[in-house]
Amino acid sequence: MADDKVKIIFDTDIGSDIDDAVALAYLLSQPRCELLGITTVTGEPLKRAEMASAVCRTVGRDDIPIHSGCAQSMLIRMRQDKAPQADALGGWDRRTDFAPNTAIEFLRTTIRAHPGEITLLAVGPMTNLGVLFALDPEIPALLKDLVLMCGRFFTWMGGEWNAIGDPHATAIVYGNGQQARPPHHVSFGLDVTTQCTLPADECRQRFTAKVLKPVKDFAEVWFKHRPHITFHDPLAAACVFEPDICTYKQGFVRVPLADPTAGWTLFNEGSQDKAHTVARDVDSKRFFEHYFDLVKSAGSHRGCMDGGGGAAGGCPAPTRFPDRHDQAPASRPRPPAFDRFISVIRIPFDSYAGAAVCAAKRLASSEPWRRREQPRQADGAHELLGMRIPPSRLAGGLKGHHQTKRPQANARGRFAVRKNPVQKRRDSRPRDSNPEPQLYESCALPLS
Repeated sequence: MADDKVKIIFDTDIGSDIDDAVALAYLLSQPRCELLGITTVTGEPLKRAEMASAVCRTVGRDDIPIHSGCAQSMLIRMRQDKAPQADALGGWDRRTDFAPNTAIEFLRTTIRAHPGEITLLAVGPMTNLGVLFALDPEIPALLKDLVLMCGRFFTWMGGEWNAIGDPHATAIVYGNGQQARPPHHVSFGLDVTTQCTLPADECRQRFTAKVLKPVKDFAEVWFKHRPHITFHDPLAAACVFEPDICTYKQGFVRVPLADPTAGWTLFNEGSQDKAHTVARDVDSKRFFEHYFDLVKSAGSHRGCMDGGGGAAGGCPAPTRFPDRHDQAPASRPRPPAFDRFISVIRIPFDSYAGAAVCAAKRLASSEPWRRREQPRQADGAHELLGMRIPPSRLAGGLKGHHQTKRPQANARGRFAVRKNPVQKRRDSRPRDSNPEPQLYESCALPLS
């Protein structure tokens, strides 16, 4: 049925772990999926876009927009700067004329054009989403669902690759900032995805569908280092349409930013703020049956797509993720700076990066251990896209603001404590002064 169609944007780091390509093959085969676009993230995003194009062209879906996104993390060094499976592209027909850094603008304009209709499915590091939410804090509330393959929620030790790949972006996506909240914020972590694994030989035998032919070639690169495929991303994709494959818990996810736990997803089921839904258990047998039955029968769903839905038409009735039971409002007041910001029709990528870095600095510098080390100074603050950023943190940088007192030898050879230079400049101001920092220049934002 037409009402069963689900509008999806697929944000992926295809080219690193093979399961991204396996998930894309599922979305192209799913008759209820209206794939509005694909965005790539992390190192060599242009090559990743070529890989997505190769899979799409195999089944004649060259109409799907594909956009390359962020190649670098917000503040830390990118953990995966290569797309090794791109070496297997070979003679596969594909587009090669992708422009760099177009994903953020595509995401923003597409989601705003379809408010309340789009499911944003992200299965890579959260950089694209973190930059998007820092740029436009209302975007999460304009989604239908936010579905992530991210995190580890029921074991306290260790992080998950997508979450720790860009911890500051992960913190923004899970709401550590001040952006609005999506109606459904659903995560599939290692607790369930690691239960969906197939050995390499079985994958070679079962990857017979047309859409999986390029994926099979990409998988050979993966099998040089791994003896199996874990279906992390395909599970998240399948549960968009069959959510009852998994069971869920609701609570609040906090993302710390201090080492050694930076990027960990700490789930509190007892929190009164039930902002996040996380998968708890999975029926792996049912998942694999659903995945391979659907991929093999791709193209034979005409009755379902033409209105023969329900049990009689061979397609299950649409189901939904559990409703959120939090006590916080779904949306928050729009910050004043946003009215001027959104008036810019086309914003360069450097501006996105500037906004995101400022938001990430605010998150990093608000960690509890940092507050204990040096209490937050009441020197005034300015709002940027809903983030309160003290001027000294922008002008002096993260390290300059949190410099600790260091001993310095004086003329007598004794050690004296040297005053923090940032603190010294602050103390030298008149009490009634209120200096305006170079806020927008520091953040590279075209707000003038």
